[in-house]
Amino acid sequence: MLALCFQLRAASCLRPLSFNVGHQLHSQMELVEHLDRVADQRSFLAFARALAQDRAAATQVADTSSALPYGPDSAGWESASIESFLEAAVAWAEDSGFGANQGLAGASMWKQFAAFLYAGKIYE
Repeated sequence: MLALCFQLRAASCLRPLSFNVGHQLHSQMELVEHLDRVADQRSFLAFARALAQDRAAATQVADTSSALPYGPDSAGWESASIESFLEAAVAWAEDSGFGANQGLAGASMWKQFAAFLYAGKIYE
């Protein structure tokens, strides 16, 4: 699945992003590892939970720092609103044939939808 990450937007996947929020360490690679493990409903929900935690942590960091009003935040989130998140995810789905052009043609619906959500985070 790391290959999918490279194809989605390599720069976002490779940034050494990690930050402490509370007692948990969140990192871009941990999120990609969750994405890689999606195969069924249970693993999809674990990925969705990790993605939500990643966004919450990024929002908390952004609230305490002086981030630029454009571009990705410290955790690689290109989309600051639900509207831009969904627009990015839909754009990725349209551009990639819902991942078919990136090796997801035979993947489970759960993995395809997880990639769709992840694309909402990183796709421009």
